[in-house]
Amino acid sequence: MKTIAILCEDRTYLERLVPAMQRALPAEYSVEGYASAEEFGKREGSRPIKAVLYTSGIGTAEEISSLRERMAGRRVPVWNLTEDPALSETEGMLFRYQPADRMVPVILRPQEAEEHGNAVPKTLSECRCYGVVALSGENSTAYAMALAKSQGGRTGTVVLCLSPWPESCKEWKPGENDVSELTYLLKEHGAEWYRKAVCCMRDAGPVKVIGGYTRLSDFLQITEKDADAFFEGLKAGGYGCLVVDLAGIPLPVWAERCDEIHVLGSVTGERFRSLERILREEGMADRLRRVVSAEAAG
Repeated sequence: MKTIAILCEDRTYLERLVPAMQRALPAEYSVEGYASAEEFGKREGSRPIKAVLYTSGIGTAEEISSLRERMAGRRVPVWNLTEDPALSETEGMLFRYQPADRMVPVILRPQEAEEHGNAVPKTLSECRCYGVVALSGENSTAYAMALAKSQGGRTGTVVLCLSPWPESCKEWKPGENDVSELTYLLKEHGAEWYRKAVCCMRDAGPVKVIGGYTRLSDFLQITEKDADAFFEGLKAGGYGCLVVDLAGIPLPVWAERCDEIHVLGSVTGERFRSLERILREEGMADRLRRVVSAEAAG
C-alpha cells in the first residue's frame, strides 16, 4: 500500500480532505492525516510514504525544513498546501482549496514518472484517435463515452467533447470552461499543455474528459499547430487513446487526425451522403465507420 500523508493543523479541513483524497486516488493508495509535524515524525518510519502534503502551520520553520530534507533523501515529493491560488503555478505548491480530484494528477505525476521512467516512449501510432459524428446531432456524447470505455485496454483514454454535454449522461460531468481552458493552455504552453491540465481534464469513470459548454470561437481558435501540440501532449502524457465527440460537425482540424470516424444515423439520408462525399474529397473515406445505434460502441 502506498501512503499519501497530509499534515495540516486545521483538523476540520483535514477531516474533509483525507476522505476526499482517498476517493480520488487509485485503489493501491491510502491517505493519512496528521495535525502536526511531530505527530507525523513519530509514525513516518512505519509505512512507505509516497508523497507529503503540508500546510505552513503544522510546525516551526526548523521542523518543516527537517521534514523536507528527510523526504528529499528518500526521493519523496513534498507539496506545500498554499492558501494563495496564484502560487499554485509554483513548483512544489498546491492550492489547498481546490477539489481533491484536481490535486491527485499533480501529486501522482512524479511518482508515475519514476515508476515508468524506463518505459519505451509512445509513438504516434500508439495514440489512436476516434471521431464521433451524429447526423441528427444527438447521442454523439453517449456513444463517445461508450466507445472510450470499450478502449479500456489502452493506457489512458481521453474524451474531447466539443458540444454541450447532455443531462441524460449522468456520469459525464466536465467543467463549463474546459475547452476554453484547453485552448488557453495550447496557446500558452504548446505541447507541454498536459503538464498544466489539472483543471480541464477530469475523471469520468475510467476515462479523462475535456469538455463542457463551448462557443464557436473555441473551435475557430484551434489551429493546425494547436491540434498538433494537443496530440504531442497526449503522447508525452502517456495517453494511448483519444475519442473526439464532434457532434454534428466533422471539423477538419480534428477529423483529419482521426484514425476512424464513427457516424451515427441513417445511411440512406442526404446528410450521410453529404458527409461521405466530403470525406471522400478529403481523402478520408476509408476512415468512415457506420454505426447502427449509440449502444453499439460496447
